[in-house]
Amino acid sequence: MMVALASLAASAQGGFKGFISDMTIDLSVGLSWARCNKVFSDQKLGFTAGLDFTKPISTFHGSPSTLYGLLGFHVVQKGGKISDNAFDLRDLLSTHIAIPLHVGYRYSFKKCSLFVHAGPYVSFKAGEGSMNDSALKSLSSTEFGLSGDFGIKFRKFQLSYGLDFGLSKLGTANDAQGKTVNMKSNTGHVKLTWSFGGGK
Repeated sequence: MMVALASLAASAQGGFKGFISDMTIDLSVGLSWARCNKVFSDQKLGFTAGLDFTKPISTFHGSPSTLYGLLGFHVVQKGGKISDNAFDLRDLLSTHIAIPLHVGYRYSFKKCSLFVHAGPYVSFKAGEGSMNDSALKSLSSTEFGLSGDFGIKFRKFQLSYGLDFGLSKLGTANDAQGKTVNMKSNTGHVKLTWSFGGGK
């Protein structure tokens, strides 16, 4: 019995080590341009930082192409600025923790590789940053949408540009006519990433 349990534990440990052996961990920092579809519709400069776990799903025989999966944990700022002249200058930056679950494609050359990945995300409000937001009525505690990135990787560093499209409301605000409207977040970002681990 003990021998069987020991063998099972060793097999599970070996399987786990095998699973993570080709996994890459990516640490990223960057700038974001946050805006909403309504009210806070001008871009507001913010920041983003994150941690991604990527793992190859499939490689094509005799080809430098790779499919991979990505799970991320990102600190992002969502919001924007008000462009309507009926308001004084007002802005909104709400800090969120976003969790993307993406599928990606990478094409490798001799010294670099090109990549693109996309999929759904969910974000959770972690706090308000800089706010001058008397037009704002409420902020949602959770938000979800679609996001994607594309870029270039050289050795252990990569530079990428990405977009997040909110599908659920970020919150509600009063427009220039005093009408309450739902806001959806649209955010672009540029990131510099350092990779380590088993990925190429």
